[in-house]
Amino acid sequence: MPHIKSKHLYNIALLILVGCFVLLTYRLNNPKGPTEIQYFKPAKAFFNDFPSMSYDTLDEPLQIINFFASWCPPCQVEHKFLIEIAKNSDVPIHGLVYKDSIESVKDFLNNHKNPYKTVSHSNNQLHDVFLARALPTTIIINGKKEVLFYHRGMLSRDILDNEIYPLIKE
Repeated sequence: MPHIKSKHLYNIALLILVGCFVLLTYRLNNPKGPTEIQYFKPAKAFFNDFPSMSYDTLDEPLQIINFFASWCPPCQVEHKFLIEIAKNSDVPIHGLVYKDSIESVKDFLNNHKNPYKTVSHSNNQLHDVFLARALPTTIIINGKKEVLFYHRGMLSRDILDNEIYPLIKE
């Protein structure tokens, strides 16, 4: 009887090991995110007096999409870079808010300036379409909805100067 139990445990451990290998291989081969944005349902406006993002609003030659939350420390730190982009560029920035309250986001944007053309609720569909698995996530797309830049995590001066500005100033 102990022999049967150990055989089952061996098979379960082997199955888990193979599953981890497959997942790791997939993640290593797909580190950057989507190559183009598929159709998605319009996002719900976060503020009643502010427009929301939809597939159809992404019609400019370049767009920046930023997943953020007011409670997220890296989002708070990178906010100054989004303000700088908005000040120095005509490229619209769309904010997608993740698990945050209207009051907190309003306070944050009032106290730190608002770089966003639209501010919308992020939802599971948007997270799937944009493969946003961390906060903050910043994406630049062109008018054909092709992804030109995808970054999970906080923006830095180096990323801004060497990756984002060369894209948006072309």
